[in-house]
Amino acid sequence: FQHRAIVDGIAWGGTDRMLRRSPGGYLPVFREIGVDPSIVGQHGRKTLFNNYVAYFDTAARHTGDPVFGLHYGAVTRPNRSGIPGYAILNSATFRDALLNFIKTLPVIAEGIDQYLHEDEEVAYYQWALTEETESAHWQYSEYVNAFLLSMFRGFMGRRWVPLEVHYQHPPPGDIRQFRRVFEVPVLFARPINALVIDRKDLNRRNPRYDGNLLKLLLHEAEEELSWRRRPTDPIRTVRTAISQALAQGASDIDYVAERLSMKPRSLQRFLKTHGMGYRELIDEVRFELGRTLLADPSLPMTEIAFRLGYSEVSAFSRAFNRWAGVSPKEYR
Repeated sequence: FQHRAIVDGIAWGGTDRMLRRSPGGYLPVFREIGVDPSIVGQHGRKTLFNNYVAYFDTAARHTGDPVFGLHYGAVTRPNRSGIPGYAILNSATFRDALLNFIKTLPVIAEGIDQYLHEDEEVAYYQWALTEETESAHWQYSEYVNAFLLSMFRGFMGRRWVPLEVHYQHPPPGDIRQFRRVFEVPVLFARPINALVIDRKDLNRRNPRYDGNLLKLLLHEAEEELSWRRRPTDPIRTVRTAISQALAQGASDIDYVAERLSMKPRSLQRFLKTHGMGYRELIDEVRFELGRTLLADPSLPMTEIAFRLGYSEVSAFSRAFNRWAGVSPKEYR
């Protein structure tokens, strides 16, 4: 039950809207990557970083857009990005904004390390993945640099550009769209992923600087991150694995145990030491997810039942009545 990088529901904001032109909409993508779409935009709902990386490559395939990640990063905005975005908007100088962004980004997305390295004339805002991903990540890398540009323009203005943009991976073919987004030279197969910035830009001051709000944001970020540094709750880890299994249409203990790198019998023994069985725990997860999904009036009962692993609405209704004492329709 070692800690693995996680991504908050805030970071998923807009991932469904980006797929509105995809065949079948966003649901096929979320099913394939094993994420319940009710997480989108919900602070406090977590998923694994690997799921987030997988979203970009899967979405690129479903949409037929070879630079999906680049396009998504270009339309993000600081005021839709939770604490890290507002930390940028309320910092005193551009240098402070970059450093505060480095401090606070893990609140909504772990999985990458960021650094600000200053030379005599230029600065490198560079980043690297902190854990091995289970899928290709070119789309995610292309997203990150475009995302950073969008975040930093929140401070510097919409016409601001870096000096260069660097990617570690080889050129993906036609790079004209990269030049359109960044408006500066984009270099591939470089030693690092980075935005190269004129060092003089770091001293730009913010006329909208709000020191009191910034203190509150940094305090909230530190509180959140200090809580995450506590020992991992192993039952919560199992619940998360069950939730992600349900999102992929699976609920059997063999599948969940495999996600946890355990044998089914070991998982059963572990749960027994905590006074519960697998069936009891999966019912708790289903009830929790069911209440969340029922709060969305646009979701039909058939879709909710499917997401919870039931092939029939009647089976879901009987189970929910057993948990809540009322039918799903009455609860809604």
